[in-house]
Amino acid sequence: MTKSIYLLIFCFLIYGNSFAQIMKYDIVKGSKTIGGLTAKKLIVGDTTIVRITSEAKFKLLFTFNVSYLLEEKFVNGILVYGKAINYLNDNVQKESEVFKLEHGYEVLLNGDKTNFDLNRIYYSIPNLYFDQPPNLDMTIFSQQFAEFLPLYKRPNDEYELESSNGNNMYYYKNGILEKVKVSRTYATFYFVLKQ
Repeated sequence: MTKSIYLLIFCFLIYGNSFAQIMKYDIVKGSKTIGGLTAKKLIVGDTTIVRITSEAKFKLLFTFNVSYLLEEKFVNGILVYGKAINYLNDNVQKESEVFKLEHGYEVLLNGDKTNFDLNRIYYSIPNLYFDQPPNLDMTIFSQQFAEFLPLYKRPNDEYELESSNGNNMYYYKNGILEKVKVSRTYATFYFVLKQ
């Protein structure tokens, strides 16, 4: 666990002014469960930490072991820091970090720097696991792409996220994210909420 999580757990034990939410999903390819994804949100006072972890193993021509870790910190609803890393067969494939500056944001993506002239970022992709988006088209911040991605409202509480890697479909029921369809050129995966 990172230091920020330990600090928040300590604050939870001392102050009790906190809330935690955990969502667990199976990662499914075809009819087979190939891994799992856990989304955690911890709120202590005015600070929110969102953490997404996943691991999957699947075979196309070769066997692939994929793991992912993302953590973002919000203070008073504003993104102030984030870090993400994904591995393929124990090798780093993509690494990113986002910082709130005095004026705007800085994102490091695989060592390349991007700056955004924005005072605040309120909503990012990990928020989709905990809160159904508004009933409209919007853009949503992705530190993994170091850009804002289009999110389109579709019928029946469904949302489509477009990226250069492919599209994701998010399916909600009664405000709860029940399933994510991840479409890539090499395969289609589903994140299915565990009951």
